[in-house]
Amino acid sequence: MNNKGFSLIELLAIMTILGLIMGIAIPAYQHYVTDTRKEAYNTLVTTARTAAQNKFMDDGLPSGCTSYSIEDLYTGGYMDKPSDPASTATNCGGTVYIKSGTSSSTMETYSINVVLECSVEKRNECKDTGGGNCSNFTC
Repeated sequence: MNNKGFSLIELLAIMTILGLIMGIAIPAYQHYVTDTRKEAYNTLVTTARTAAQNKFMDDGLPSGCTSYSIEDLYTGGYMDKPSDPASTATNCGGTVYIKSGTSSSTMETYSINVVLECSVEKRNECKDTGGGNCSNFTC
């Protein structure tokens, strides 16, 4: 008798083992991708905040409320074009709001709110108390 090949039991055992491996590997991979995207969004927020601070200082620290679009910061050379971590074909947009706060003879404080809008995620750093503009956020 010629016994070339695998029996049905052997094939079933292999399929079961592969199913278990896939059941563990796919959720772990999805978790890894989600964590990586969150870190990428956090990096974009930090980059936008730093770029806005630099432009704000170059503009001479205007008082009141100042807003900069992500596109303005990019075209002004303050940051690289922010590509969307979830989709390489699109870029992120949004606005950075800076408002002056308390002032003393030695120091003036500022609040910064970065609103980042990408294809699958909108990130608002501070609590928006209505309207999404400069006067309606608290950090």
